[in-house]
Amino acid sequence: MLSDSMLLEVSVVESMDDSNEEVIAELVDGIEDDVFILVVVVGVVVEISVLVDEIVSEVVKVIVSVLVKVVEEVSVLFDEVVSEVVKVVVDEVDDVLSELVEVVDVAVNLRHTAHSRHPKLGTNHAQVCYRN
Repeated sequence: MLSDSMLLEVSVVESMDDSNEEVIAELVDGIEDDVFILVVVVGVVVEISVLVDEIVSEVVKVIVSVLVKVVEEVSVLFDEVVSEVVKVVVDEVDDVLSELVEVVDVAVNLRHTAHSRHPKLGTNHAQVCYRN
């Protein structure tokens, strides 16, 4: 049979085994709790990441939409400004050409009048004689 000291050792080992099992069970419970918390945290982080992606996507869409509208407005304004500038330039050129036509008409009339009064006025000799 077993001696008293051996029985004591067996009971100590059994009690150690029982306490170890309790400690292990507590550790496993703690690890399960930690794993659950980590799963919840990872899920929250993934949800936040998805929401941030959606928000950034919407913000980019709005920015692009606004930029397109601005470019369209600037294009329309540019076309209007160019049209007005062309109108002003055409009007000014028309005025200058009208004045030039008047000057040419006056010059032609003067030349015609001069020729009718002095037929040789077109030659150098006639001009020299006329001056003298």
